[in-house]
Amino acid sequence: MNKPATLVLCIPGRWKDHNELVRRVATTPTPGRFMFLGGVLMEVGQGRHVRMNVAPRYDHMTEAFSIAGQGRLPPALLDEVGRHESVVYLEFDGLMHEQVEWIATTTRLLRDLGGYAVKVESCGSAHDWEGWERGLHGGLFDLYCLGVVLTGGAEVYVSSGMHHFGLAECKVSSAIPMETAADVMNRFNFYRLVEAPQLLDGHTFSVEEGAQVFRLKLEADMRDAEDLFVNPEGCWNLVAV
Repeated sequence: MNKPATLVLCIPGRWKDHNELVRRVATTPTPGRFMFLGGVLMEVGQGRHVRMNVAPRYDHMTEAFSIAGQGRLPPALLDEVGRHESVVYLEFDGLMHEQVEWIATTTRLLRDLGGYAVKVESCGSAHDWEGWERGLHGGLFDLYCLGVVLTGGAEVYVSSGMHHFGLAECKVSSAIPMETAADVMNRFNFYRLVEAPQLLDGHTFSVEEGAQVFRLKLEADMRDAEDLFVNPEGCWNLVAV
């Protein structure tokens, strides 16, 4: 696809193949409620649908979940993930916070059909079912924590996943201590999500009075257009002043 879907989820499970999943979707847990046809999962009579694809077993899935889980996923769960027989990918268009109930409904269905855990392919986080559902049914910051990841490189810390909320990413210099950088980035991102301010190049931001001030500059997201992490809204560079 030319433009990545807003939200892409990966769910490895115990179903053997596409045909088995088609049958199980149609009969479990409520016969006739859902239908999986032509690469689309539908809730019959509700007008809701999401693109869904079934892929073969991926030999490095355990490693992928371990890295994306950032040490939060227990070894027993990673062992289950490693025993998956095939993988489901859900591709949602639209903003994450405007379709929470539908995301919860579809992922709960996959859990009930034998899905082991969920990985957000479009930001690089992984969650067990308890953590995933707690985040979906919590507050807006809990949802933000499901959909956004902060990562560090040699020169900058950068967020990935703000496109799930229709907003640009942010980044700060890695010369700033990691905990401070994470606090600034999370507060800046969540401030934009809650307050929807009209920001322009040259505006400033700080987490509180007397704290470090950052000057804002909106830059293009330099990741490849086919990268699921790419953000068409760009990335705010927070430069310490």
